[in-house]
Amino acid sequence: MLKGKAMLVALVALMGFLGYKVLVVSYEKYQITAEISNLDGELAALNAKNTDLHALIGRLQDKDFIEKEARKKLNLSKAGEKAVIIVNPQKTAEQNKKQTEVQKKESNPYKWFRTMFSEKANAEDTAQ
Repeated sequence: MLKGKAMLVALVALMGFLGYKVLVVSYEKYQITAEISNLDGELAALNAKNTDLHALIGRLQDKDFIEKEARKKLNLSKAGEKAVIIVNPQKTAEQNKKQTEVQKKESNPYKWFRTMFSEKANAEDTAQ
């Protein structure tokens, strides 16, 4: 009878150990699966970025795109071309009106006082 109980205890211990190992392996499999899905997401993002970079390379090699960017960013023009600036007359009139109103509101003595004693003027004097 003692042999039977010892054998039963050994079998229960063996089953517990095997169950523990199954749980450990299952958890490791879960972690690996999660890491694979994470890496798949990173791969998709990198592939999208790679596609965007290839498209950018294609645009940068296009002569029309280069000319457009040179005109836009460097203010370059072809020989014989003249730059034309279109001004919105309504905005210009509004800006002039506001500037005139500000000038009318401030009296001449106040302007002198502000010039002589303002913090900005004092800071500039001490900096020199």
